[in-house]
Amino acid sequence: MPADVAILTAVYDGYDTVKPVLPQTGASVEWILVTDTPPDDPRGWTVVHEPRPELPPVRAAKAPKLEPWKYTDAPASVWVDASYRIVSPTLAVDLVEHADPIAQWVHPWRDCLYDEAVEVGRAGQDPDGIAVWQADRYRAAKHPEHWGLWASGVIARRHTPAVKRMGALWAKEIADGSSRDQVSEPFVLRKTRLRPAALPGTHLANRWLRYEGSGRH
Repeated sequence: MPADVAILTAVYDGYDTVKPVLPQTGASVEWILVTDTPPDDPRGWTVVHEPRPELPPVRAAKAPKLEPWKYTDAPASVWVDASYRIVSPTLAVDLVEHADPIAQWVHPWRDCLYDEAVEVGRAGQDPDGIAVWQADRYRAAKHPEHWGLWASGVIARRHTPAVKRMGALWAKEIADGSSRDQVSEPFVLRKTRLRPAALPGTHLANRWLRYEGSGRH
């Protein structure tokens, strides 16, 4: 029997340290770590060894984030960026309960993919200008300003057909454009007629996770 919920994360090029799993209550949970270098101590995670030497690490780590159903038979999942430590035994149940069929934290500072594209350029995260070019393409496709923007470090999803379509489109947008996935997510959400339910709190202050960052940021 598949688990009720899969919790997934990824670590490539040693960018983050592997945080230990925290046993969950109220649902059977599968813990999946996708990585290019299996750790000596997986700390409770089931390791999927998936080297992608043809891709920069930041892009290689996107695969389970964008299409988690390719790594599990569970009907729902929670993607957790490896910079977070899970501190609540009810994270799996609580976050999936909010997913209708997706749940995320609303971006705390911006509500527009066009503003986000400008910001990633200003912050030096878009040195080749792809995010700005991509945003211009979305503007030409009539994506409205201030339609919404979400923090993408944690995503709860029910694996519905619409959610799977959205994930496949998102993966294609990132493969063809910027690795800054917050720029492309609103566009593919609107295209598939989805909009994430808002998780309580913020991605930096909530009762389920503690943001710890990594040695590189």
